[in-house]
Amino acid sequence: MALTSIKQILADADLASPGEFKEWTKEWRTAAENGSEEPLLGFFAREKGLTEETFLERLAKAMELRFVEPAELNPSNEARKRVTTKVAFQHFVLPIEAENGTLEVAVCDPFDSAMINAVQYNAGGTVKLALATRSEIEKALKKYYGVGAETLEELEDDEEDSFDIFFDADKEITEGDQDASVIKFVNQVIWEAYKDRATDIHFEPAEDEFRIRYRVDGILHQTPMPPQLKRYQSSLISRIKVMSGMDIAEKRLPQDGRINVRIKGEELDIRVSTVPTVYGESVSLRLLTRGNIFLSLEKLGFDPKDEEVLREL
Repeated sequence: MALTSIKQILADADLASPGEFKEWTKEWRTAAENGSEEPLLGFFAREKGLTEETFLERLAKAMELRFVEPAELNPSNEARKRVTTKVAFQHFVLPIEAENGTLEVAVCDPFDSAMINAVQYNAGGTVKLALATRSEIEKALKKYYGVGAETLEELEDDEEDSFDIFFDADKEITEGDQDASVIKFVNQVIWEAYKDRATDIHFEPAEDEFRIRYRVDGILHQTPMPPQLKRYQSSLISRIKVMSGMDIAEKRLPQDGRINVRIKGEELDIRVSTVPTVYGESVSLRLLTRGNIFLSLEKLGFDPKDEEVLREL
């Protein structure tokens, strides 16, 4: 869609005047050139002083599109089959419903022509747009496709059954890590655990599945994972063992190791232990920050009255 059309639509919806559109577009492009991944409409919403949800609700009304509430982001099985995992994650597209040859998808930017072309080509039919916030689409993608699903799709497309695994000591893990698929998947699991403030990651093999759980605030939470993850159990465990300096050939005895990584400049020590089970090796990762953390009373979350009592002790 041409910029003039976008400008007119946003102006008609009272979301950006022509002058604001020109100024904000320039600022957004500068930020993007400096590494920002904030979407255009998210940037506009922030500059307008609106939440992304409010901004998109008003835009949906102006464009006569449906705004999808978080509770409605439940894709049907038929809809999910129409869009590949790679396209869904790459363009932040969530297929919702397929009916009479038309596929309804939730998107956060209806002006993204590259996204629209990719989805139409992928779906092989008519595509109907609906709007939802990027954060809610991302949550739904991870819930229904699973964390790392797009990486596993790359593995399935690979003609080789074995993987070359490399590890550089003190590797910097970033959200956009583009290493080989197995490495990328393990890094992504660690990245997600870090973002969720998890203290432990458990890789637990079972007869028909390979489960991954995060411990957050002392409670274990099962993480949604693609159903085909079981197929790559051996490769993923081998990757972790190489990273932690273990003997990958030893699978009958427990082993311990450690990994040193940096995430957003923060040094982490990851203690790793493996235990053989009936269905393969179980792996536990304990995430520890290197630096000592000293928190003031104000940052501990006490009620003001309780804080006052403590200070008087």
